[in-house]
Amino acid sequence: MSDFDPQGLSGTSWAFAQLGMADEPFFAAMAAAAIERQDELRAQEVSNIAWSCAKLRYKHPPLIEALAAAAMNIIDEFTSQHLSNTQWSLARLEYCHQPLLALISQCAMTKISILTAQDLCSTAWSLAILEMKNWPLMNCIATAALDKIQACGAQGIANLVWACATMLYVHTPLIDAIAHEALRTCLLPLSAPGATVWNTFKSQEQANTAWAFARLAVRNEPLYEAVSASSIQRLPQASPQDISSTAWAFAKQALGDLPFFDAVSVTVQPRISQFNGQELANTVWAFATKLVQAEPLLEVVAEAALTKVSTWRPQELANTAWAYARLGVLNAELLDGITDRLLTLRAGMSESALAANSPT
Repeated sequence: MSDFDPQGLSGTSWAFAQLGMADEPFFAAMAAAAIERQDELRAQEVSNIAWSCAKLRYKHPPLIEALAAAAMNIIDEFTSQHLSNTQWSLARLEYCHQPLLALISQCAMTKISILTAQDLCSTAWSLAILEMKNWPLMNCIATAALDKIQACGAQGIANLVWACATMLYVHTPLIDAIAHEALRTCLLPLSAPGATVWNTFKSQEQANTAWAFARLAVRNEPLYEAVSASSIQRLPQASPQDISSTAWAFAKQALGDLPFFDAVSVTVQPRISQFNGQELANTVWAFATKLVQAEPLLEVVAEAALTKVSTWRPQELANTAWAYARLGVLNAELLDGITDRLLTLRAGMSESALAANSPT
C-alpha cells in the first residue's frame, strides 16, 4: 500500500465500496497510508475516501480526523459535490466533526445556486442525521430546491421531507412542492406511463414521506389517499417498520381509510414475529387511535409481545397498554408482562438513584 499515491488510494477505495467489498485488511492498510500522506490529499481524494468508508460503514476515527484536517486546509477546492459527499459521509458514519461541518455549511451557502438537486437533498438529510439545525442553510436549500424539485427523484424527495420533519423545519412552499411532485410521479405504480425506478417511491421512501407529513402536521388528503392505495398494494413486501410508520402517520393525522387498516390487520398476522417492540406498539397505537377493532390482530400482537416485553422501553409499554384499554380488549397475560417490566424498570431506576446518592 505504500506504493499507492493519494489518487490510487482514493480510486481503489471507491472501487471496493462501489462493489460492496468491506475488506478489513485493505481498509486498515488504506487508512494507515492515507493518514501518513494526508498533506498530499486533494479535494477529490478526501471526498472519495470518506464516501468509501461511509458507504461500507467502516469507522476509523483517526482516518476521519486526518481527512477532516486535510479538508479544512483545502476547503476552497471543494466542488458542490465534494461538499455534499463529505458531509453525507460524516453523517452516515455518525461522526460530528464540528469545525469541518461548519466550514462545509459556509461553503455550501456560497455555492447554493450550483448545488444539484441530489446535493441539496443529501445536505438536508445530513443536517438532520447530525442534529444540526442550521436554519440559514436550510432556508437556502429550501429556496433552491423549489426550482429543482422535479430533478430530485423519489429518494431525494423522501430524504428532503424526512429531513425537514426530523428537524421540525417547516417551509410551506417546499412542503407543497414535495406533495405535488409525490402525487405527480413518486406515488405512481411502476406500470404507469413515465414511471421509472428512479422517480417512484420504494416502500421505505413512501413510509418516510407519510411519517414526515404527519410529524409536520401537514394535512394533505390527496397525498394520503394515494399513499393509502399504494401501501395496500405494497403490504406483502413492506417491512415492519414501513407498515408501523405508515399506520402511525394515518392515525396521527386522523386520515386514512379503513381498507388500509383492514389490509394491515390481515397481512401482518403471519409476520408478527418480525416486528420489534416499537413497531408492535406503534401499530396497535394506530389501530386504537383510529378505533379500528381487530381482535385477531391484537391476539397475535399480545403473543409476540410476551416474548419481547422484557426488553421494552416505557413508551412502548405505555402505548401498548393504552391501545388495548382504548379498544376494550383485556389480555391479562400481556398486562401482567407489562406490569412486570415496569416494576423491573422502576427497581433499576431506584438502584441507580441509590448508587448516585451513596457516599464515596
